[in-house]
Amino acid sequence: MTGTDISPTDHDPVLALRLSELPDVSGVASWVKAADKSSDRVVGVQDLGVAHDELDLALSVLTATFDSSPNGLLVVDTNRTMTSFNRRFTEMWALPESIVECRDDVRAVAHMSDQLLDPQGFNARIAELYAQPEEESADTIVLKDGRVFERLSKPQLLAGVCVGRVWTFNDVTDRQHVESELAHLTLHDQLTGLANRALFRDRVAKGIAQVAHRAGSSVAVLLLDIDDFKTVNDSMGHVTGDDLLIAVATRLRACLGTSETLARLGGDEFAVLVEGIDDHDVVLALADRIASAMREPIEIGDKRLSVKVSIGVAYASDDDQVDELLSNADLAMRTAKRRGRDRVIEFQPMMYTEVLARRELEADLRHAIAEGEFEVHYQPIIDLRTSVIVGFEALSRWRHPRRGLLAPSEFIAFAEEIGLIAGIDRLMLGQAITEARSWQLAGLAPPELLISVNLSAREVVDPEIEERVVHALRESGFEPANLILEVTESVVLDDVDAAIRNLTSLAALGVQIAMDDFGTGYSSFSHLERLPVDIIKIDQSFLACIRDTEDVADLAFAIIQLSGTLGVTPIAEGVETEIQVGRLRQMGCHLAQGYYLGMPLDAVATMALLGRS
Repeated sequence: MTGTDISPTDHDPVLALRLSELPDVSGVASWVKAADKSSDRVVGVQDLGVAHDELDLALSVLTATFDSSPNGLLVVDTNRTMTSFNRRFTEMWALPESIVECRDDVRAVAHMSDQLLDPQGFNARIAELYAQPEEESADTIVLKDGRVFERLSKPQLLAGVCVGRVWTFNDVTDRQHVESELAHLTLHDQLTGLANRALFRDRVAKGIAQVAHRAGSSVAVLLLDIDDFKTVNDSMGHVTGDDLLIAVATRLRACLGTSETLARLGGDEFAVLVEGIDDHDVVLALADRIASAMREPIEIGDKRLSVKVSIGVAYASDDDQVDELLSNADLAMRTAKRRGRDRVIEFQPMMYTEVLARRELEADLRHAIAEGEFEVHYQPIIDLRTSVIVGFEALSRWRHPRRGLLAPSEFIAFAEEIGLIAGIDRLMLGQAITEARSWQLAGLAPPELLISVNLSAREVVDPEIEERVVHALRESGFEPANLILEVTESVVLDDVDAAIRNLTSLAALGVQIAMDDFGTGYSSFSHLERLPVDIIKIDQSFLACIRDTEDVADLAFAIIQLSGTLGVTPIAEGVETEIQVGRLRQMGCHLAQGYYLGMPLDAVATMALLGRS
C-alpha cells in the first residue's frame, strides 16, 4: 500500500504546486507561483505541459523516496486529515484499507491505540501536541506484541506557517533487546545469572535509604564464601568448579524468598540482602538454614561434592554506608573462616581490633623472615630399646623482639593463612641440617643422626621444592638419607597428584618421607599405597588411653602392626609417661618422642645434651 498526495514541507524545497491545480492544457503561456525555502518568486512557464510532466516526475521521485524510508512516516493537516503517509507506516500499524481510504487521523489513532500497552499516555501526548502546534516531541511507545517504537513529531511549516504535523515511527525493538541484554550483562553475573556486585551495591544503597522511613527497621547483608573451593578447582578442574558455583546458586535461590536479593560478588563469594528487618533472630535463622542446606552433597556429573560455607552477617541503620556494611559483613565472614569455617558469625565492632592485630602480626612476620628471627628447637627421637638419641625433630620458634620466644601455635597457622609459611619452612630446613652437620663435624653427633623437618602444604605442592632441598643439602653437606621430611595427611589431600609427584622426586634423592599425625584423617590407609612413605608417626591421641600396664591402645597397636606389614618405621609422638614407654616396647614400637623423653631445646642446649650423651 503506497502513500499519495505528498505535501512538501519547508525542509523539502520542491514546488508547492498540486497537479490538480494545473489546467489540462499545453502550449499556453501562463504564470505560476512556486514556493521556495528562501523566498517567493514568479516563474514563467512557456509550456505548461512540460511543467506538468516535470512536476509529475518530481512527485514520483519524492514518493519513491518517501516509500523507501525504513521509518513509518505520516503527515496530518490541521483538520486531522492524513495528507501523506508511506508504505512502512501502514505496515507497522497494520492499517486497514478503510482507514487508508478515508484518511481519518482520528480513526487511525484509535486503531493504533488498540495495539499499545499504554493507550492513555499515547493519546494524551497527541492531544498535547495538537493543542500546541509549534511543539516538537520524542518518546518511546511499547506495543502489546512486544515491539518498541520511537515516536518523533514536528510541526509541518509552509512559508513559516504551520499547516500540519509530521510523525515518524522508528521500530527500535531489536535495538532495545540488545540494549536490555547489555544492561542485564552489566548488572548480572554471566555464569549464574545472579545480580553482580554493582547491582547488589545499588540494592543495598536503596535498602539503607528506605530504613530512614521505617523506624526500628534495618537491613542485613549475609556474605557467604565456599570453604575450600580452591581445592575443587585445583583437583577437579575449572569446569567442575563452575558447575559447582551454578549448583550453589540454585540451592541458595531455593533458600530465599522473593523479597531477598541474591548476588554473586565474584569467585566463590555470594551475598544476600535482607530488608525490612525487625528481629535479628530472623536473619540468623535464615543464615543457619542456608548453612544447613549447603551441607547436603551436591551432584556434579558423576561426582558427589560436599560443600560448606562460612557466613558473615552485618546489619545497617539509616546512617550507615554501603561500603561500611559490606566491609563489616566481609570481616565477619573471614572471622568465621578463622574460627573453623562452616559457621555463621555476626559482625562485632571488636573485630576491627582483631584486624589491626593481624595486620601488625603480618608485618612482624615479614620482618622476621627477612631478618632471620626464627630459630630451631630440637626434640629428641629416642630408641626405646637402648634409650639412645637417634635423631631430632626440628620445631620452629620465633624470637620476637618485643614479645619474646613464641611457640608455633602463635604464628604458624596465621603464616599458612597469609602465604608466608614457605619462607619459614625454608629457614627451618636450612638452619636445622646446617646445625646438625656442624654437630657431626664436631664429633658430638654420629654420622647417622636423623633430622626431621616439617613441610607445609604450600611447600609440598611447590614444583621447586626438590631444587630447594637439593640446594640446602649441598650447602650444608648433610646426608640426604638422614633427612626426614614430614607431611600431614591433610597437606597431601590439598592436591594429591602434585604431592605424590613432588614427594616421589624427593624420595629419589634418598630423603625419607614421614606421614605425620597418621590415623587422624579419614583416608590415611588409602594414600599409603600411593605415597613413598618410609615412616609413620603415631599421633599422641592414640596413646592417651594408656594409663596403666593393663590398658590396651588398640588403634596404636593396629598402626604398629600395619607398619610392619608395609615395611615402614613407626615413631610414636607425645609420649608423656613411663607406662606409655613400656606399652610401646611391648607392642613393638622402638622409636618415640615426647616431653617425657625430652623437651624441645635450642641449639646450644641440644649441643650440651649431645655432649653429655
